[in-house]
Amino acid sequence: MQIVARTPLFFSSYTPLFAILAARFAATPWLAFGALALMGFGAACTIWVLYLLGSSARSSLTVARVHETGSESGGYLVSYVLPFLTVETPDGLDVLAYGLFLLVLLIVYVRTDLIQVNPMIYLLLHRIVKVQTQAGDLAYVVVRSVPRPGDTVTVAQHAGVRVMTERA
Repeated sequence: MQIVARTPLFFSSYTPLFAILAARFAATPWLAFGALALMGFGAACTIWVLYLLGSSARSSLTVARVHETGSESGGYLVSYVLPFLTVETPDGLDVLAYGLFLLVLLIVYVRTDLIQVNPMIYLLLHRIVKVQTQAGDLAYVVVRSVPRPGDTVTVAQHAGVRVMTERA
């Protein structure tokens, strides 16, 4: 369930990479179209996470600790090297290799703190923080401003993704 619930954040996060790949593969229309389709899907995932979740069920949680991203950013940026390592005119095996790379990247992204790094969320003036509640639960929460320990916040949740809607 964790992989399925966090997959929209993965596609949201890599929307800029898909745009770069579309430009890189402009000479191969079917690849450029595929990259543009992934870019559109990633943008839709960003909108879904930030705005459509607002109508989801809400709950309150009291923050005990907050962990913001740090070293995870470097690992994330390395994945952006992909467009510069591609061949000029990729064949079917090259595309398969890129697809397998993205699958491995997806698995690593959703199972680690790398999930906190998301340029699309940053562009929309939000960020993802890892929160430990006073009950001891851990959650990734999309926020506009970082809550402090002791804050009680209201979050909307759908399929394991939480978005802070207000601070008490």
